[in-house]
Amino acid sequence: MKKFILSVCFLLTIILVACSSPESEELAEYHNSYIENINTKAMLVDEELQKSLRAETPAMALELQQKNVIPLVDEIKEFIHSRDPETEVVKEIHNMRIKQLDTWAEAVRLRYQALEKTVEQATKEEVQKLLSESDEKLLDAQKKGEKADERFLELADKYNIE
Repeated sequence: MKKFILSVCFLLTIILVACSSPESEELAEYHNSYIENINTKAMLVDEELQKSLRAETPAMALELQQKNVIPLVDEIKEFIHSRDPETEVVKEIHNMRIKQLDTWAEAVRLRYQALEKTVEQATKEEVQKLLSESDEKLLDAQKKGEKADERFLELADKYNIE
């Protein structure tokens, strides 16, 4: 009986996979990979940034960010740029994600530069300028992310992805 149930499940899986389009398969795989790789690392970036904010000195915060944050940001950018989608549908989402993540990475780097300037004892104006630019980039990245999310949901509905 167990073998029969397993055989039926296996057959249903094959039928479902055979019925799905290349677009829906790639879109689902892309999204799952994005969540698994990008979101997980982005959450680690947030955690490490919070740790650095609790550092005793700006120099210690800078060291923590250099050691823990910047490598994660680089990994995220490397991952997203290494993807090479095949279908036009996924290429569209991919391009949106690249723009979002490149903007986000710029924002993180601007915050890092502001911290460097703080350690170098630059003027408040110099530091504030970098922080303001970073805030603008973060807001822009958030908007780009929301647009990519909305477009993904539209495509998921169109291609019956749950």
